[in-house]
Amino acid sequence: MIVESKYMDYSLLVASYFNGSLGLASYGPPDYFLHPSVLKRNHEWPGVLPRNIIHSIPVEKYLVNAINPEAHLVAGMTSTVLFLCELAKNGALPRFRLTLLISDKDIHNPFYEPGEALDLCDFMVKVYGFFVDLQIVFNGQVWPLLKATKPAETTGSQPPG
Repeated sequence: MIVESKYMDYSLLVASYFNGSLGLASYGPPDYFLHPSVLKRNHEWPGVLPRNIIHSIPVEKYLVNAINPEAHLVAGMTSTVLFLCELAKNGALPRFRLTLLISDKDIHNPFYEPGEALDLCDFMVKVYGFFVDLQIVFNGQVWPLLKATKPAETTGSQPPG
C-alpha cells in the first residue's frame, strides 16, 4: 500500500518499485492513495506501472481494515502514518511493515520547512520503532547511515536487512 505524502521521495519510490526492492510488485498492483493536494501528488509515476488507486473511502478507514502482520505500507510524512503507528503502539493494530521514503532536497517546494523531515524521522524511530517494522530511507540513505548527519538516539529499532 502506498500513501502519497509530504517529503515523499517519489523518484526513489518509482525506482524501488521497478527494481522490486520494496517487494510490492510480487503481490500485484499496490493499493495507492493519491495526496488530496494536487501540488503534493506524485507526478513521476509511470503510466505503465499498475496501481489500484483508492478513491471512495477515507484512507485511514481503509488502512485500519487492511493492516495485518503481512501488510507493507510505504509513505512519506503524513498524519495517516502517525495515526496507524499510534494504533499499533496501543495494541489496536498488529505490528506491520512501514517504509518511509523521505527526501528534503526540494527546498523550492512551497511546503518545505528546514529540518522538518529529519525531525520526523528521528521522532518515528524514538516513538514507534519498537511497535512497527520500520525502515526509513532519507535522501536515498537508510536511516542508520544518518548518524554522521545528525546524532540520533539509539532505540533498538533496526531497519529490515
